[in-house]
Amino acid sequence: MGENKKFQISELKFSDIQEATNLVVSQMDNTDMWKGSDFDKKSIALILCNCVFTDNNIAFVAKFNNEIIGIVSGYITKPYYKKGVEVREYGVCLKPEFRGKQIGKLLLCKWIQWGIDKTRNTGDIYMAFMSGENKEAFDKKMNSICFEEVGSFYKLNKIKLQKKGIL
Repeated sequence: MGENKKFQISELKFSDIQEATNLVVSQMDNTDMWKGSDFDKKSIALILCNCVFTDNNIAFVAKFNNEIIGIVSGYITKPYYKKGVEVREYGVCLKPEFRGKQIGKLLLCKWIQWGIDKTRNTGDIYMAFMSGENKEAFDKKMNSICFEEVGSFYKLNKIKLQKKGIL
């Protein structure tokens, strides 16, 4: 984990929206997970603008040598089936050459902490399986940061998270 000191994780800034949009679009072109979706460069840029300018949206970026190499973004919403709030992700993107270095996990942990802080630890935190991922590898990643499969989503188990001391 020591090599990650070269990487910086910070909240997305307005000046980074174009570069972050380009990263997401480049990953859309390299995977099948976006096939059939209505997302395009303009809609992604709009989501990222919302992450910068609204309170219930967030994006964190990982930078290496001042270049964005990864991003996680998410939002707070009211659930359809119960009272309270939920935290959900828009997505996670990481340049292929930086995968396997724990950067994605660090981005997710930053997003999880934001969700816990923002909801005063009362909201449930969910992620969806991305079809561009290997399901077994994704399960392993999610379990390593205390997410459990619930239907078609993964729900954060906050008790396990606290016991492991991840955040």
